[in-house]
Amino acid sequence: MRLPDKVGRWTLREAPQRIEPAGIFDYMDGAGELYLAYRLKQIDVYRYSADDNTEILAEIYQVESSDDAYGLLSLDWGGEPVDLTSGDALKGQPAALYGAGLLRLRSQNVYARVMAESETPETRAAVLELGKAIASGRPNGTKPALLGALPAKVGDYQLVNERLAFLRSHLVLNSIYFLSPQNILKLDARCEAVSASYRGGSEAESRTVRLIEIRYPGHDEALAAIRSFESAYLPEKPQATKRKPDAPSYSPSLAFLVEDGWMSYSRVGRTLILVFECHDEAVAWLMVDRASESYKTWEKNHD
Repeated sequence: MRLPDKVGRWTLREAPQRIEPAGIFDYMDGAGELYLAYRLKQIDVYRYSADDNTEILAEIYQVESSDDAYGLLSLDWGGEPVDLTSGDALKGQPAALYGAGLLRLRSQNVYARVMAESETPETRAAVLELGKAIASGRPNGTKPALLGALPAKVGDYQLVNERLAFLRSHLVLNSIYFLSPQNILKLDARCEAVSASYRGGSEAESRTVRLIEIRYPGHDEALAAIRSFESAYLPEKPQATKRKPDAPSYSPSLAFLVEDGWMSYSRVGRTLILVFECHDEAVAWLMVDRASESYKTWEKNHD
């Protein structure tokens, strides 16, 4: 990928800087783990400056797949959706978001950030022009297939698209929904995981439920993750209610009352489904049942 030498009154003053994964912590403090968690291959950094010493910075992150690029964008759906490709990018979840001088976008296996020091109509135009150059000739890329396993609605609970995230790392999961400082769900780069929120209830008493689905490389890894989770998260066997005896075979036998409300979980093949923050056990049963059923239907069609 080659960006223009000049955009507006900003000029590329030097050749782009290439950052390899091993050198990411020399380039940035703190956030390096985030990009490594999405299977970073390299970063190309373009620095533009104008005669008044204002700067525009473009960072192009090449990752392993379009799923990883989607995952990076999905960590924050805030900002104004913008269409950089004159296509259908604004249908559903956007492929590019702009706010306060910062443009974030995904394009196939590329995630990019274009930043101006301050926002003016002129800097906005330049930032968006660079975004179009990055996306030019490249489709947005597909969304992670696992998103298709999520039910859009469970009872009166609706999926909240702006709180939907794709991930592979426990560090990323903990930044979204903290479970433990340890990797108790045995997540690694071979896993596919989604974190979703469902909102339901009356307007006066709206409630949110957390759903996490993790697809492991195989059944053995999924079983090991269940054992690890039970040992670390439910070591003292908190208050639980027994599942009805006619429950489907993939449903759990218990729902647990923990600090954040009722939770339950089930395993469907090599996928672990967990629900948290339910206000009563009936909601926990409903969420885990519907999510399991939806996943089984998706898996049959997907495989």
